[in-house]
Amino acid sequence: MDVRTTLVLELLGGPHPVARLACSCRELLQTLRDRAGRLRVSNASFSASQVALLALNTDRRPLSLDRLRSLRLDVLEESGRIPERMLDQLLSSLGSFLASKSEPLPLEELSLRLASYGSNARPLRPSASARASLLRGLAGLHLRRLELSFLPLQRKEIQQEVDLGEGKVSFLSMLQGQGLLKDLRLTHNGMYGEVALQLVKAQGAEVSNAAFREGASMDPDPGCWTICF
Repeated sequence: MDVRTTLVLELLGGPHPVARLACSCRELLQTLRDRAGRLRVSNASFSASQVALLALNTDRRPLSLDRLRSLRLDVLEESGRIPERMLDQLLSSLGSFLASKSEPLPLEELSLRLASYGSNARPLRPSASARASLLRGLAGLHLRRLELSFLPLQRKEIQQEVDLGEGKVSFLSMLQGQGLLKDLRLTHNGMYGEVALQLVKAQGAEVSNAAFREGASMDPDPGCWTICF
């Protein structure tokens, strides 16, 4: 049975309370759990880094995410509070989770909005290893919608290749392989327009058909780029 459960974990305090809620009803438990007894989820939204880490951690995961179709990770509200090492850990965990599947996830939508500033009041720049882990995870997906916001990328970083074992991939080649992608959103406070154009062109979209907005109302920083088509 394909259960399409919409789960906003932060509203209920995290994965364990949600699992306990499901266990309170035998019929609901039988419907929502997998063979290992984990809560089956097809849509998940996280707005707290600690909760996201708990859900994505392979060894401790109390959720079954094998049928995940939509994943939203938004920690923008943690700007000014999240340590850089926590952001690196979050990206690495997400990338490892996406890349760990023997079969591709049925994931169609992935939205990632990072914190723009760390606890040291400096702009956050994920480490090379964290970016590489995220890229490995993205390489195996076939998405219709992708948002990578507040992920600062320079020209050399979108061209840098990561070894997949059976080949290499860069951010540019990853987007070139996303043949089903219809919506690409890249909101940044650390990316030049020429880099944004390269990413749009890599996906195969005509620049004239892309919508460019600077300082969009949805973003708190007036120097951001939002690109969609």
